[in-house]
Amino acid sequence: MNKVYLCILVMGILSISVNAQTNTFPNSGNVGIGTLSPGQKLDVIGTVKATRFRLTGGSGVYSLDSRFDATYNGIGNVHRFRAGGSAPGAVIFSRFDSHDWLRLMDNRNVLINPNGVGNVGIGTSTPSAAFHVNADDAASRGQISITDPNGDDSFVSFYDNTTYAGWVGASNGVMHLKGYNGGAGMPIVFEAPNEVMRINTNGRVGIGTTNPTSAFHVNGISTFDGRLEMGNTFDLNNFDVEGANFLKFNDVGEGLWYDNETQLF
Repeated sequence: MNKVYLCILVMGILSISVNAQTNTFPNSGNVGIGTLSPGQKLDVIGTVKATRFRLTGGSGVYSLDSRFDATYNGIGNVHRFRAGGSAPGAVIFSRFDSHDWLRLMDNRNVLINPNGVGNVGIGTSTPSAAFHVNADDAASRGQISITDPNGDDSFVSFYDNTTYAGWVGASNGVMHLKGYNGGAGMPIVFEAPNEVMRINTNGRVGIGTTNPTSAFHVNGISTFDGRLEMGNTFDLNNFDVEGANFLKFNDVGEGLWYDNETQLF
């Protein structure tokens, strides 16, 4: 009788083991954990817990580690990805082979959207430009800060296609706005929305004109609420000053008139 009970117990245990078995460890082929039909060399259905995970290239000289460090460079509880090996190259996050989103290069360059397809957004899920920053914060107010901890120049460079056009920045306590254009210089134009003022490469400033012929050239009526001071040379041609009375400097040879009636000289 005892033998009968023992046989029934063994058969029950074997039946439970077979029904509960979801792993497969064949001598060849794919290994499955949580699945009896693994589709890859290692196919896991469920959560994998490990202190370190390493992907190694076929030659064995490249690797990508995913690991946890209690402290790293003075920072606590760090989860990090690390490219290693004798020639790690880069870590690339992509959707497809032709759609790279982020590249972390071995030379420390960080490339965001390197293929130029799509926009990059910070603080927004719908960036409307190549680089779109949206800061809903009273402290930052949408600012972009550029600093140099060594006290050297800090600036933003601009290119016209591949030609270095100029830059805006700070150097030695002075703000700079420079048109470079490959060394030949480039006019700086102010628009609102059409052109209202420009500084040409020869240093001449024009208001209301795109071709200033002197250091300061105004095309239009000018108003001075304060005093207008001139240097030693004062050349006037058709220069009128109107107020309660009328003061007129006529063409060369016409002289100075008051009230448009009395010639002073």
